[in-house]
Amino acid sequence: MTMKMKKLIAAVCAALCLCFAGTAALAEDSAQNTYTIEDAELSFTFAPEGDWYVLMRDNLEDNDFLFDYGQDADDLLSSLESGNIYFDAFDYDITCELVISSVYVGYPRSMKTLHSMDLDEIVDQMLGLEDLQDAGVRMNDYRLETVGGQEYLRLDFTRNADMETVYGRQYTTVVGGRIFNFTMTSYTGDELDSAMKVVLSDVLLSVQYTGGADWVAVAVVAAIFAVLVVLIVLLAVRHSKKKRERQAAVSALYGGVPPMAPYGQPAQPYAPQPGVPSAPPMAPYGQPAQPYAPQPGVPSAPPMAPYGQPAQPYAPQQNVPPAPAAERSAEQQGEAEEHSGHCCACGSPLKPGSHFCDQCGMRND
Repeated sequence: MTMKMKKLIAAVCAALCLCFAGTAALAEDSAQNTYTIEDAELSFTFAPEGDWYVLMRDNLEDNDFLFDYGQDADDLLSSLESGNIYFDAFDYDITCELVISSVYVGYPRSMKTLHSMDLDEIVDQMLGLEDLQDAGVRMNDYRLETVGGQEYLRLDFTRNADMETVYGRQYTTVVGGRIFNFTMTSYTGDELDSAMKVVLSDVLLSVQYTGGADWVAVAVVAAIFAVLVVLIVLLAVRHSKKKRERQAAVSALYGGVPPMAPYGQPAQPYAPQPGVPSAPPMAPYGQPAQPYAPQPGVPSAPPMAPYGQPAQPYAPQQNVPPAPAAERSAEQQGEAEEHSGHCCACGSPLKPGSHFCDQCGMRND
């Protein structure tokens, strides 16, 4: 690497270091001039030219203003709280004062909720015309104005204080049910000059409303509602699917089930499907049940084994020969006697005078 290249790289690195140092210093200076008011859910930047006193509820103990003007910290704090003031700043010459106040009202929730009203109704809703008149405030001009993407009600006013006329400009808005007032007052006896308007405008452009917006709450509620609807639909689909599976299983076993009758109407009688065995009808109440008669072609169950002994495997018998005469019942023997010309066992014709059947060999007496 040549010496010229090394010098070029060193110059670039030095320039980058200067840029980073300048950026860090600017960020640090901006952070020092940024104020966050957690109770009012508000943050902003206040960096005017010249020297200013800044009074807040949490910086009154060692504030220079208390020593310069002999004020009591407790009295000043009480004054700020009674006026819902969170930020009070004025220059060392006390030619102007910037006051930021806020109070939670619940309604209106935002400036959009006031769009259905005319301008006079908005002023009365947000500031109170009677309160302004009682305070000796005269409205010279008022209008809706958007600053930094936020809509405000701008009010230019005059007020008599200590036999002098005080001029001021106030920007009022509402976010999440909380009203915010940014008021710049001139104590020079004249209207606000360009420098005062710039200080007020810079603060409004830097304002960040840290409270949750209305649309966030609506979005959260809508998301919860959507999740509940989806869960209900999924449960309904799952229940319907299981119901169809159960019906299909029943249909496979019993050939289908009769449809349910409408509410309040008698159920239709069950009609067995072809080829599906049906159970014997139920006996009337109080009467013994009829013995089960197996359907043709349906094998019967094997006899139950005695208690404590294993059950014998069922083997259906085919072409079972008739039982011996000794094991036949009296009814069967009576039927055999009625048919004396035939074998009492197999029913084959007997030869005259023969006592043995030529077919089965059974003795016939």
